[in-house]
Amino acid sequence: MNNNDNHNGEAPSRKILIVGANRLGLELGKGLGAEHCVLMDSQPEALSRADQEGLTIRHGEATSRLVLERLHLKEFATLIAATYDDTYNLETCRAAQQVAPEIRMMAVQNDPEATARFTELGIETVSVVNNVVGAFKSRIFTSSTKPVGLGMTAGEIVEVTVHPLSRLCYVPIAQLAARNWRIGMIYRDREIVFPRPWLSLQPHDRVVLTGMPKMVEIITGLLTTGKPQFPMQFGPAVLLPLMLGEERDRPLVVEAITMARHTGIQEIDVLIGRPYEKIEIPPLVAQIEEALPGVQINLIATRLGLIPALLEHVQRKDYGVVVVPPFPRSTLDLSLKRGSPIVDLLHQGGCPILLATGQSDYRTALLPVTGALSTRRTLDLVLDMTSQVGLALTALSVSPPNLVLGQTERLAMRTAQNLLVESARIHNLEITFKRDKSGNPIRQVLATARNHDLLVLPLDAQNPMTLSRRILRPDVSYFLAHQSPISTLILPAIPDSPEGS
Repeated sequence: MNNNDNHNGEAPSRKILIVGANRLGLELGKGLGAEHCVLMDSQPEALSRADQEGLTIRHGEATSRLVLERLHLKEFATLIAATYDDTYNLETCRAAQQVAPEIRMMAVQNDPEATARFTELGIETVSVVNNVVGAFKSRIFTSSTKPVGLGMTAGEIVEVTVHPLSRLCYVPIAQLAARNWRIGMIYRDREIVFPRPWLSLQPHDRVVLTGMPKMVEIITGLLTTGKPQFPMQFGPAVLLPLMLGEERDRPLVVEAITMARHTGIQEIDVLIGRPYEKIEIPPLVAQIEEALPGVQINLIATRLGLIPALLEHVQRKDYGVVVVPPFPRSTLDLSLKRGSPIVDLLHQGGCPILLATGQSDYRTALLPVTGALSTRRTLDLVLDMTSQVGLALTALSVSPPNLVLGQTERLAMRTAQNLLVESARIHNLEITFKRDKSGNPIRQVLATARNHDLLVLPLDAQNPMTLSRRILRPDVSYFLAHQSPISTLILPAIPDSPEGS
């Protein structure tokens, strides 16, 4: 044996004392490193097995203060009580605290109901039952695993397996807009793959996620299921400004409630402006709380104007939807003047924007087929939203006159139409396709929109609307966003993965 007793008073050189030479204690000793550990037990036969495994051993009763003093417990960094008896583990830690209160003390907790007893002594525990149940539950129901004893164990580190139908499959990491979370590691085909901006996630990849627990939970859901998730891929909250007075703000509240009821929104951040600064809780907020009892409402006071306040907050937090009033602009005004609050919000926040007119329910939606739909990722977002909200979707194709429709735009529209037909079949969605003759596309879409509840517009905020482009090659969605007679949901157009990613 390496040393059964320590009667000569020699201080140990090891830094971790493990009490309990059972199977768990043996595996702990080997896992933590034999060179770092001393295994202690009162049963000689148990120590004999540990000695055969090459572990340093000490014979003695760990609940005895005298034994722990002779062991020079103060020279250790950590004590782990690892027996199958919670009472013995507790008494070991109690005795150790009297001898060396400055060292770290941990214990195996066998009974889930013994938590309070360990907490009273300030002992860190690892619950055998809870961890086994949690591991199986995670694997069976969510295809995810939470590490034990790493970080804060609050869900900020999770390993998940990518579902083949996940909306995030084949998406370059650089395009995931990860603000409060990150991909730490990818395991693919028994190999470690370091995350790079150009790499994309593949079906059955095992991915380590880190970040704010709430966002990690949401991204876990997106990766492990093929079900619609809109708008959770952008964020768990709605941003709702109340800054224009009760009459003008009421449509926004109605529509925020409507959107929350149709989706998995978990919280609403309400920006309270000057019209309400002398009111403790505006009546419109009480209306939200009554309509959505399970949703967290956060009140945020601001003295900024509407657009500056929105721009400030979309850069601070991940929002699923930003609800705003319409910003009416004439075609001439939009063509000749630069700047659009909608484009600015879309560019800064990168999340959907709902121009609310007070729609209390969504049943039908109109989707103009434009060049912004010519990527699969944008189409997937549109169809994901359609499935989540439960909309009957009509796709309207309108060809502008040849004067303003160049070869590039014509090809983009044809690609969008073909992709929409294919994607609808893949998603098992029924879409009504409607085609109008060449003419003024803005006028025709607006006329058709009046018979629907929601206008859905993918809009490319990254594509600069120069003066020549606004006049000679206008983006129909850009003008419709400012002239729609009904509620309008602006979705960020998303490029597909580059070749080879």
